[in-house]
Amino acid sequence: MLYAYFGNKEQLFEAVFALVLTAATDAVPFDACDLPAYAVAMFERYQVDPHLARLADWYRLEHGKPGPDDAVSAAQRGRLAAIAEAQRNKVISDRLKPEEMFGVITALSRMGTPEFTRLNPPSGTAAARSAVRDMVEQLVRP
Repeated sequence: MLYAYFGNKEQLFEAVFALVLTAATDAVPFDACDLPAYAVAMFERYQVDPHLARLADWYRLEHGKPGPDDAVSAAQRGRLAAIAEAQRNKVISDRLKPEEMFGVITALSRMGTPEFTRLNPPSGTAAARSAVRDMVEQLVRP
């Protein structure tokens, strides 16, 4: 019955993932001039919503490399443009391309996921949060 609205399982997953991605994007404040705060906010989001990381992993497994029109690229487009602008204005480092910098920050913030902490237990959540902030501060320092 559900497929009458969405067509098939893949289309249903696409619709659910787009909603979850939009909600997650809207819930985490983003300021390209304060990427350490963004990384910590994402870390905390992964703590309270572990399904977000699992859905993102499944999406990557199913879709491979993102294309220009997929949900992930659409959600990141504005953030990547803001990072590029902050780099041009010398507010943050330009050692990495915006896509690479955003990818590293995302990977670091995933230290907040239950899967990461189960395999690599930090000395505590506060220590892991602090490490994420410190690493991103070093990464973006001009």
